[in-house]
Amino acid sequence: RILSKDKGKKLGTVVYNELMSCCVLNHNREELHSTFMDMLSDKIEPVRRTYTVLASDKTLQGMKRCQFFLDLIADVRAKGLTPMGPIYIAALEAALEAGEPELAEILIREEERERGFIVAKEDKEKANQMKVRVSNLKQANSKGQWYERAGVPVRSGRLGSVTGIDNNWEFRTDEESESARPEDRGFYSAEWW
Repeated sequence: RILSKDKGKKLGTVVYNELMSCCVLNHNREELHSTFMDMLSDKIEPVRRTYTVLASDKTLQGMKRCQFFLDLIADVRAKGLTPMGPIYIAALEAALEAGEPELAEILIREEERERGFIVAKEDKEKANQMKVRVSNLKQANSKGQWYERAGVPVRSGRLGSVTGIDNNWEFRTDEESESARPEDRGFYSAEWW
């Protein structure tokens, strides 16, 4: 940022990707997000490598990690861009690790929709593996509950709110998450999709 402000020139995609790689290596999620937002503000379109760098961030676990990826996806869409495969795959993996197969299924439906995600041929195999994994997890009984194996319920996680990164990563209480459907828990909003 100092380079671009001093010289009056915009940084390129390669420079932003390297800056974000340094943030990932230093486990600095806040600076990673800030640098990514600067990139979007400078009207530099992220490439597959950008999303690969973002997806490699491991500073969060479980639903907090998934929430981080969902927030990045929302940021990209807010700029009128379509997110690419690596962030889609990372969000799917994080949702499954958090015990939220319903969320993973919603992401898959979103990917199948026109302009949902751009999945390059390099990511197709991994994306298809994730779809198969979600499909295998989705063995619904008559009540529509999710099971990994017949009779063994999948751990249910708690969904947060996609309103942007607030660095608090607060999540809903059990009382706020009583509804069985993720859409009813207040997680999904029109502006996210």
